[in-house]
Amino acid sequence: MTYFLDFDRTLFDTDAFITHLLSRPQANQFYKKSKNQLELTIKDISNIGASAFDSNELIQFVYPEVLQFLRMVGSEAVIITYGNPTWQKLKIENIFMKTPRISVIYTDDKRKGEVVTDKISQYNKPIIFIDDKISELENMEKYCPQVQLFEMRRDGGVGDGRWQVIHSLLDLP
Repeated sequence: MTYFLDFDRTLFDTDAFITHLLSRPQANQFYKKSKNQLELTIKDISNIGASAFDSNELIQFVYPEVLQFLRMVGSEAVIITYGNPTWQKLKIENIFMKTPRISVIYTDDKRKGEVVTDKISQYNKPIIFIDDKISELENMEKYCPQVQLFEMRRDGGVGDGRWQVIHSLLDLP
């Protein structure tokens, strides 16, 4: 079995992390520029954080059951993350630097299904994909219809209705 796990908002509380970043002294220069947190770009946010994180500083933003789940599934877990690879790698390595056998696929600006479709034969079946973004679930369904999809709803919501909703990784088969 293989579990493809989205990073932001599936494994990692991105909203709490951004709040943490914006509380740093370096954030003031960006507020002056934009006057609105929502206008901050990923480049701005990464500049606020890139001044270095303390060792394991970001582990506090990992959802409570994530480490337990990763220990249970071991090498069957693959983190797959969309976004600036440098920024994503900075976060993931800070959290998982002492965790052996964590595989990561950085998709940059490509959708996850498009990236996985060429690699899918390398992974043990069955394959499960978990993401909070409807667009990523749709893309995976289009390019990799053999993959079982789960919609992560950390907010406790009911979900889109097309896929089974989970609120914790421990809800997975």
